[in-house]
Amino acid sequence: SSITLPGKVILTEISVWVSVGLVIWFILPMFGFILVSFLVVVLGGLATGYYNYLKLIALAITFSITVDFGVWQIFTVALP
Repeated sequence: SSITLPGKVILTEISVWVSVGLVIWFILPMFGFILVSFLVVVLGGLATGYYNYLKLIALAITFSITVDFGVWQIFTVALP
């Protein structure tokens, strides 16, 4: 009844997430929060098998603008 995962699977997943995090970290100052978060939401949706493109793009735009505006209104911090 216990779940066992091979070490290679865990190491691969950790490597992928670390790589994604580093890419986001380095491109955020160059392209800005709204564009990077839009791309992350769209690519994340596609990676998880969500192929309703219209809803995915609408979600990505709404999320990016809402978070950017909300962070400024709540914390008075301008995102890059």
